[in-house]
Amino acid sequence: MNPSRPFRNFLGRPLRSLLRDRGFTFTVVATLALVIGVNAAILSAVYGVLLKPLPFDEADRLVTVFNSYPKAGAERSGATAPDYFDRRADVAALAEVALYRSPNRSLDLGTADTGPRVRQVSTFSVTPSFFPLLRVSPARGRVFTEEEGEEGAEDTLILSHGLWQRLGGGEEVLGSDLRLDGRPFRVVGIMEPDFRYLDPEVELWTPIVLTEEDKQRHHSNQWTMLARLADGASLETAQAQVDAVNARNLERNPQFREALINAGFASYVEPLHESVVRDVRPSLLLLWGGGLFVLLIGAINLANLFLVRALGRRRETATRIALGAGGRSLLGLALSESLILAGVATAAGLGLGQLGLLALRQLGLEHLPRGHEVALETPVVAAVTAVALLLAFLLALFPAFQGLSRRLSTALREGGRTGTGGRASLRLRRGLVVAQVAVAFVLLAASALLLVSFRQVLAIDPGFKPQGRLTARVYPPPSRYETEKDLARYIEDAVARLGALPGVRAAAATDSLPFGGSYNDSVMFAEGYVPEPGESVISPASVNVSAGYFETMGVPLLDGRTFDARDTAEAPPVIVISEKLAKKFWPGRSAVGGRMFFPSDSAELGKPGPDTVMITVIGVVGEAKTRNLVT
Repeated sequence: MNPSRPFRNFLGRPLRSLLRDRGFTFTVVATLALVIGVNAAILSAVYGVLLKPLPFDEADRLVTVFNSYPKAGAERSGATAPDYFDRRADVAALAEVALYRSPNRSLDLGTADTGPRVRQVSTFSVTPSFFPLLRVSPARGRVFTEEEGEEGAEDTLILSHGLWQRLGGGEEVLGSDLRLDGRPFRVVGIMEPDFRYLDPEVELWTPIVLTEEDKQRHHSNQWTMLARLADGASLETAQAQVDAVNARNLERNPQFREALINAGFASYVEPLHESVVRDVRPSLLLLWGGGLFVLLIGAINLANLFLVRALGRRRETATRIALGAGGRSLLGLALSESLILAGVATAAGLGLGQLGLLALRQLGLEHLPRGHEVALETPVVAAVTAVALLLAFLLALFPAFQGLSRRLSTALREGGRTGTGGRASLRLRRGLVVAQVAVAFVLLAASALLLVSFRQVLAIDPGFKPQGRLTARVYPPPSRYETEKDLARYIEDAVARLGALPGVRAAAATDSLPFGGSYNDSVMFAEGYVPEPGESVISPASVNVSAGYFETMGVPLLDGRTFDARDTAEAPPVIVISEKLAKKFWPGRSAVGGRMFFPSDSAELGKPGPDTVMITVIGVVGEAKTRNLVT
């Protein structure tokens, strides 16, 4: 006996059968491929962002610790230098603690021959504990030492592998000096090519130098805190110990006690992965749900197609049974056909999934946390392939068992010209149609609700006019603009030259665009304002802007004036506030002429001291959204 004959029988008969029913074959493959492609693209995004572990050793033990002042309007703030030292020393559940932030800085890649070639680079300023906490090491050189985090130490930096390659990729780069913000920094390390920490754009790392002043600045939350749970320690244990440290600090610093209690102050220990994805999780899960509904609609549609085909072949099936074909033979034929269809559809669907990922990237996928890591990975391919095979198996069993369960005489009679297809088959087809319509209606209703919600969000007045506004980021190198006067002169000149361009009606400068997240949220007070008992301090979002900013952005002036040429660095400090702030501190009267201040120490909480810098209110403008459209 030819050993290849069973294999030919396994493939030959179902292939011939499928080629005879070209319309059925094409429809099934197209439907299943589309369903697989949609779900492969969506599941790739969900897996890459929400499900895939962070690429670090024991990543599930990495946490972030942040301070919260909900009643002051700062629900997720950062951490302070005192927090860093307290939690390193007194929270045993945290094996290691680090601080970081991500400023943009100026790197001079010029030489004596070429002259200055300054470009902006995305950097991370980190405490020396950062790399040991992540358990990563440079490919060349070393990480920062604890001494390099102290005042007076030599300025050092660590390069990304990509930046090292752009500098020539030679061994001589290690130990050489690069000019960062006009100052020389010695290169002490070069990271591995695949090292990323959340932001793929980071090109170099520098050590945070915490001064004695920093170490005394309680609740100046300018850093992000990263920590690793100690072996055997739980999240709950770490939270309890952080709470205990906060309680002790309230006793040690009674001058903060009332203000912090009124602001609802607390610190939270949160898994790092949860912190990274918390803002995008609902949207991605909703998208995933939509993909599953598409899968369900496709499955019902395919079931209908298989049932119609089985009914069309019922006389052929009955004849095969009459001639002695067994149930195993018929079931094997049905399974072979389904597996062939599933295999072809899966290959085509994975190709469509790749195209879907390209489309998602065009829509801004890489702006999501870890979005640059999203790809059609093995777990996703395995999942969609398993779903396709399971669906093929069920679709094969469904009409096969239905055909085998019928009596020969009934099948032959229904196969004649006067056959009706049977009441049971008719009821089943009607049920499938009803189910398909019901699922489609649910998906359509959910889409309509989403569209309504989206339109409502778009209808929210942001308080400024984004239409026709263009933005650009510039980072003047500190080596060329060393003083505030130099920087102010540069900004004034740049704004004036931009405003003179043809087609430009107005131009201005700011250090924080709306929704950019880089605003200052320090506590602010108004002179003479007496808070109610238990009333919290507030942390309004504040930004620095040039003259003409409100006019350029279309923010309406309600009272007083906006900034102009009179408001120079030498003039008394002035401020423009929002209508909401004016109503809070000066209810029922004009806020223009009132004075406000940022407290510089605990003695100035609520009332200015002799050295407090007072800022005069010169204008009130409409409420402009800064954090997001909803809040």
